[in-house]
Amino acid sequence: MKKSRKNRTDILIDVTSYLDVVFIILLIVIAQLNGMKADVRSESEEAEQKQQEAQKEQKLYSDLKNSQQDINQYVEFISVVSTYDPVTLTDRSITIHFSSDDREETLELKGEAVDETYDQFTQFLKDHIDSDPEKMTVLSLNENDEDILYRDEKRILSVFDELSTLDHAHVRVKFAPGGDV
Repeated sequence: MKKSRKNRTDILIDVTSYLDVVFIILLIVIAQLNGMKADVRSESEEAEQKQQEAQKEQKLYSDLKNSQQDINQYVEFISVVSTYDPVTLTDRSITIHFSSDDREETLELKGEAVDETYDQFTQFLKDHIDSDPEKMTVLSLNENDEDILYRDEKRILSVFDELSTLDHAHVRVKFAPGGDV
């Protein structure tokens, strides 16, 4: 008996076109990865640059803070801000800010009889100046001149003048905006 041989034809599949497609896809992926690497590299460089700038800014801030502390050993800055209620014009306040200990004191001016409050204001400043007579004191009035009534401005400046004539005369006055120390 003879075995019958099946007629086998070799099947040949042409994969050349598939390989072309795979290589093209591979090239696209590699190109995208290279582009992404370049983006990451530039973002990394940018981040390093920003970090260096932040470190410089932090050093400047630290130096400024140290300078301010050094200045506060020799000079006391007292900022006086006087405000009023535009509706009544009789309810006013004086806020005193001290640079040395970063505290604020507020005095209320009610009505027309404010002599006692201004005496308290004057004594308060005198006591603070006398507490460290070796320290230079700089007095300044309102950052924004529109927030103060003329009568209060004149009264506070007269207090400043009185304080600048004290025996130890370590007081300098910075008048309302644009004034000289």
